[in-house]
Amino acid sequence: MDCISTYDVEDADGDLMTVSIKVSDDGGKTFGFSVPLEQLSGDVGEGISSGKGKEIVWTIAVDDFLHIYSENFVIRVLADDGVKPVLGEKIVWEKDGSEMMLIPAGSFEMEGSKNEPEDWMKRSRPVHRVELDEFYMDSREVTNGQYGVFMEQTGHRKPMYWTNLSFNNQANQPVVGVDWNDAVAYAKWAGKRLPTEAEWEYAARGGLASKRYPWGDEISHDDANYSGTGGKDKWDRQTAPVGSFEANGYGLYDMAGNVWEWCQDWYGKNYYSSSPAKNPLGPGTGPNRVLRGGSWFDNTGSLRVACRYGYDPLSRLIYLGFRCVSGSDFTSGASAGGDFTSDEEVSSNEEVPLPLVRNQGVIEWEKDNSQMALIPAGSFEMGDHFNEGGSRERPVHAVQLDAFYMDVREVMVGQFREFVNQSGYSWWNDVAKYSPVDGYPMVYVTWNDATACAEWAGKRLPAEAEWEYAARGGLASKR
Repeated sequence: MDCISTYDVEDADGDLMTVSIKVSDDGGKTFGFSVPLEQLSGDVGEGISSGKGKEIVWTIAVDDFLHIYSENFVIRVLADDGVKPVLGEKIVWEKDGSEMMLIPAGSFEMEGSKNEPEDWMKRSRPVHRVELDEFYMDSREVTNGQYGVFMEQTGHRKPMYWTNLSFNNQANQPVVGVDWNDAVAYAKWAGKRLPTEAEWEYAARGGLASKRYPWGDEISHDDANYSGTGGKDKWDRQTAPVGSFEANGYGLYDMAGNVWEWCQDWYGKNYYSSSPAKNPLGPGTGPNRVLRGGSWFDNTGSLRVACRYGYDPLSRLIYLGFRCVSGSDFTSGASAGGDFTSDEEVSSNEEVPLPLVRNQGVIEWEKDNSQMALIPAGSFEMGDHFNEGGSRERPVHAVQLDAFYMDVREVMVGQFREFVNQSGYSWWNDVAKYSPVDGYPMVYVTWNDATACAEWAGKRLPAEAEWEYAARGGLASKR
């Protein structure tokens, strides 16, 4: 069967264009399939000039067509002249001294259109078109120097790892160890906000369409700071000073690698299937907030511009940072019980209470597919009630704890193997012979191994008191 499409196209500068076709199977809501060039003939592919009445012939087997698309299909013809966008207006934001770039209003295909095979890329589909108003974005991630001024002026708490010289020995390294609420507090102090997930991806693409990274489809250590070293990337297992690599088409640095960046949105795994077409803000609520961009800790898969993750907004990990935007006011309240909204004042001189739970019972943690049980806030008597153990288990003493989630099961070999594969973590390969089956608990791991796995998953190890409180399961004074 031949499907014939006619179109008009004009490039204002007379540049030759590359023409391609995408197809929707839901009446034009999303366009998730790129037609292979070998199935097309006519005015398609590279070297197409401006003109009217151009024609593309798509040859496809009838059975395949009906099986894939049924009868509710829509075709979109795309033309790309390959010219990088001209940088927009550049300003300096007075409050924190950051350089900000104007990101022009426009539309783009928010996507994982390359149909990357990994499971974690499935949540970056379906491809859907998004329209955005213009906004300004920090050209660089928020630095230690800027965050230090914020703390000095407001009394806000210090980030985790603030004294770690690998991450805070230079004022122009990106701040790390900040949770979502810390990032929001800084943005409010500066008179800005966090970017929405759609704004982040649109800006990260830098005006390019359907590319894997902010600069194109290939990556090396000359492009970004990620796991390992080489080329321009000389920072091994630590952050690079912001702006150490080339900017993208919008003049933004480090949109891939260095640190994961918090976005404004709650995270929804299937949100793309129902996302509004203009200025999407993400789901109305949820347990996790969106992170984008990958970090110094990650392999190249996490640096893809379409890659998205959801993390506990209270995570203060060593590879989490942020940058700010200024534009339409899309801000929302604090995560996990904070009581402020965009219309209320927040005192940075006292810490906003951050309870960990929302009455969720048992949840599934997406990163490592573990079940986690809600351990309610409460108090218990910690120690040896029967005087059976050593003196180090006494005296019995009352301990009060906040609520938290704990893995229902021990970390299994399969989960640890996935952590190693995704992160490139170095480990003792002979360990596998002691726990060869994925469903068995992981053994022969050091505290550092366990901590690295927990941080990859967006979690941490339990405190000793949390462990005993959870192990008792609500029973008192039992052996």
